[in-house]
Amino acid sequence: MIEALLNIYQILSIFVLIIISLLIFFEFFFRIINFLKYKLFVKLVTKESFFDKNYHKYLHWTNSWEKPMFYYFPTGLRFHNINNKIPSVKYNKYGFRCDEFEKIKDLDNKYYKILFTGSSAGWGFGSSSDNSTISAYLEKFLNSNINKKFKVINLCQVNNTQTQDIQILSWLMPILKPNLVIHFGGWNELIGSARIDLKYIHNYDMTPVDEMLDWAPIQASNNAFTKMIESLMIILKKKSIFFNFINKFFSNKEQTIEFKRSLKKNVELVSDVYNSNLQRLDKLIKSYNSKSLHVFQPNIFRKINYSESEKKILKYYKNFYRSIGDEKDMDYLKENNIFKKILEFNNFKELKIDTLDLSDIFINNGDKCFHSLVHCNDKGYEIIAKKIFDFLRKK
Repeated sequence: MIEALLNIYQILSIFVLIIISLLIFFEFFFRIINFLKYKLFVKLVTKESFFDKNYHKYLHWTNSWEKPMFYYFPTGLRFHNINNKIPSVKYNKYGFRCDEFEKIKDLDNKYYKILFTGSSAGWGFGSSSDNSTISAYLEKFLNSNINKKFKVINLCQVNNTQTQDIQILSWLMPILKPNLVIHFGGWNELIGSARIDLKYIHNYDMTPVDEMLDWAPIQASNNAFTKMIESLMIILKKKSIFFNFINKFFSNKEQTIEFKRSLKKNVELVSDVYNSNLQRLDKLIKSYNSKSLHVFQPNIFRKINYSESEKKILKYYKNFYRSIGDEKDMDYLKENNIFKKILEFNNFKELKIDTLDLSDIFINNGDKCFHSLVHCNDKGYEIIAKKIFDFLRKK
């Protein structure tokens, strides 16, 4: 009996060794094939090939998983990880692209303080420096043209939504005591949310942090085993060329981000959530005796005259990486203002809510203004800041 068990053990050991040896062999084989393929026969086209070189540092930052991009505070708040910085970006200790809050608090009453909240474009994704973000340009315009001292504080973050901003302002409004709060966004709530099951958005009237959906303690049920398998799959995708070949062969899918519904349908279904959160955000701001302005951000699809570099950007998203959906989705974005329903079904004057729709700010501009779908270059951000400044000066 013992001898039979030993024989089975030996057979299984030999079988496992053969499998491991074959996997190692195929991994080396595919690595050699891959090396020769791109060295001798095929020119490697990377994502960077389609984008301006000044945008590359931001691409590397978001594409790299060497360090986590965010730090998560267990109340639902998400901050930029200060241990994963872009060299040209100055963070405060909380991960915001602005001065330390202690310094802002100590500003004398002569300063008119403006909190600038919103998503990655507002944060300055694609800007050449901290001096070429929307908030920096806006501060420059205000201080150069109005006889008063202004301080514009950039509280925008990558992937932020109104839900995140409501939490951030609940925390910082009584501390920083601003005179005005500007919210700049809309894309993540109306377009990015198409990746999220509608039940999470409508059940809670919020836009959730999508990477935290369905989170459960690792001790619960068989979660430890499930996470182990998921972790193994991620490691193999990151490290194994052979695994990626097999995975691509059997999945036979285009590289894309799967949407739960079309962008047209999504905008129709979540505009009411965006609207309710806009009003909720506005009431929160005014409860601290501050003024408010809600700015609807532009996107590249609304342009009529594209620069050559902008045509390359659209080519990338159309032919190589459909993170924005299919051609119908792109046509919808070209032909429609995504904020139309919100503007039509709200009498913002009656509600005493100031809004500024910048959807078509670049519609007839043939210059290069965009680095990607919603991220601008310095020129684009300066144009946006000037438009906001013009609006504020009239008020």
